[in-house]
Amino acid sequence: MVVLYIEAVYFVFRFHSNKRQKIRFMFLLALCPIIAWTSLLAILVPTATLLSEFTASIYVGVCIVVFLNMLLEYLGGTTQLLTDMSDQTLTFGTPPCCCCCMCCKCCRFPFNKKTLRVASVFTIQIAIVRPIVLFVAAVLWTDGKYASGDEGEQSSVTFPIQVFSGVSTILGVWGLQIVYRATRDRLTMFRVNLKFASFQLTFAIVNLQNFILAILGKNGIPACEGSRGPLMRGSRLNHYLLVIEMFLLCILSRFAYRRQEAKNIQEYSMDGVTSSIKDSSDKEVNGIDNFVDVATVS
Repeated sequence: MVVLYIEAVYFVFRFHSNKRQKIRFMFLLALCPIIAWTSLLAILVPTATLLSEFTASIYVGVCIVVFLNMLLEYLGGTTQLLTDMSDQTLTFGTPPCCCCCMCCKCCRFPFNKKTLRVASVFTIQIAIVRPIVLFVAAVLWTDGKYASGDEGEQSSVTFPIQVFSGVSTILGVWGLQIVYRATRDRLTMFRVNLKFASFQLTFAIVNLQNFILAILGKNGIPACEGSRGPLMRGSRLNHYLLVIEMFLLCILSRFAYRRQEAKNIQEYSMDGVTSSIKDSSDKEVNGIDNFVDVATVS
């Protein structure tokens, strides 16, 4: 994974001209390797499990904000986006919060600065709220009052912390989905669908897999022997799986970002216009040359 990351970053820095996008690509490409390394640390040092998950969650939150800024950069910035999308609507009836309202007109609002700011706040808050929540959880864990993945009897704060963290995660994904669905048709030339798929899969696996395995662990699934308990067994199995899954998603991310791109949609359009003009000029020149050749023969 480290070799793949270095090779991908080398390609980005060699063939991309936009410095800000280079930094964003570097952050997004590092998502899978960092999650894999934190999972490996949790396997080798089980007592550092919560610290490893805390580090991975912070980086995932940062990558959500970076991905949003990458979309805005492709569109030429917020001002250019508002100008181009002034006659469009922003649909809030998207997964994971409003799946049942996808066809409802009450969830559609004019695409303006206010609605875009609301969707952006939903996304950006996860980079602030989740680190704070996980830091509180880590402090409580050191005092024996918090058990990761458990609603245990040690403290009444465990379940509210998990709920608050889950709500923050859902709102962050919802805000990103709102902006992505509104702009994806305009950004097909940048392979945004593949970039978003790799990021969304990574985010879903990191946040949902541990929760599912914790539930299965309480019921003795998978059946394991040892004195660590079902929650610890589920947590270790989760980290083993993450190492393998992040390797596969790292390969997918490499293909998503391995392409020489224009700076933004305006530059891409200008490149297309320039190419068309050049092709037309070449055809005219060829036509004149052919006419001269025929005249000479005559």
